[in-house]
Amino acid sequence: MNLILKHITIVLLIFCSFTLMGQNSVESKLNSYKEQSINTKSFDKGHWEEMVGGVDYSEIQKKKKESKTKKKRDRSRSSSSSTSASEPWFKNMDGKIWAVLGKIILILLAVILLAVLVMHLFGNNIFAGPKNTRILTKDGKIDIENIEENMHEIELNDPIQLAIQRGEYDTAIRLYYIAVIKELSVKKLIKWKKDKTNRDYYNELAGKTIQPSFSDMTNVYERIWYGSKSLQQHDFNSLEGRFQQVINSIKQTVIPTNG
Repeated sequence: MNLILKHITIVLLIFCSFTLMGQNSVESKLNSYKEQSINTKSFDKGHWEEMVGGVDYSEIQKKKKESKTKKKRDRSRSSSSSTSASEPWFKNMDGKIWAVLGKIILILLAVILLAVLVMHLFGNNIFAGPKNTRILTKDGKIDIENIEENMHEIELNDPIQLAIQRGEYDTAIRLYYIAVIKELSVKKLIKWKKDKTNRDYYNELAGKTIQPSFSDMTNVYERIWYGSKSLQQHDFNSLEGRFQQVINSIKQTVIPTNG
């Protein structure tokens, strides 16, 4: 351990000695340089002009400055053009584009007004989904209530023929009566509502030629539907023709127009 310390001490001493020697050498050279005399020479202007050959360096410097100024101007224009390109699209729109947008807005307004007019003329049901056109219940019976409620969307001949095939003649008569109500509503001879009674419809037909026939069909329907006996096939065949005749008569009715 002591031997290592001894070697380190020797190395440090040698390093310090070289450092001091170097400093003394530099100082001696500086002192020697300061003591030397400086020889000056005069400037021969004629000889200088002969060497440069009459070149006007001031003009060259002026052109260099102009070139630098032009480059800065070009960079400034390029920066402004890129800035304008990055601006929002609507700032670069001209009058023609605004005119096109104005026409589009007017067209959209016209479409909206047309839609409102159609809804006013035909009612909101024009945009409604399909009605429930079911004619049978889950257990396979003819769904009289649903058929009556949606009579304007259901082709009534289908459930009528089904009732006849099954021998359900009472049900067939009731469906024929619903068909009479439907045709009266389509011809706008009555205003159909689910909670109205047959007497209400009879009163609405006052003064119309179809009222007596409607009264006759109402009496037939009520006697069979609310009666204690079931309708037989031969009786149904004769009644069916009468209902069909009344329905065809209503379809041929001409609705008077105002004015």
